[in-house]
Amino acid sequence: MSGLDLDHALLYQARKFITAANVHYVKTCIFCYEISAPHSQHRQRYERLLREFVCSENRLLAARTLADLVRSKVRTVRMRRANHWMQK
Repeated sequence: MSGLDLDHALLYQARKFITAANVHYVKTCIFCYEISAPHSQHRQRYERLLREFVCSENRLLAARTLADLVRSKVRTVRMRRANHWMQK
């Protein structure tokens, strides 16, 4: 097996998203991707699964970040309103 045929950026991204809840699934996909023959259906399948996982995790991260930003803005607006009413 040649390490040149593996997408190391994909492996890095997938490993970044490993949690206690998904460790078995992700490590199994990575292992199967790494040991499968280059250009085989198995390699393509596990690469696709890893790409979908990374894409999904990136979307979740973006959604959480946006939700945090919105919560922060709402808190700021509420504090300004409270201060405005206290000054009257």
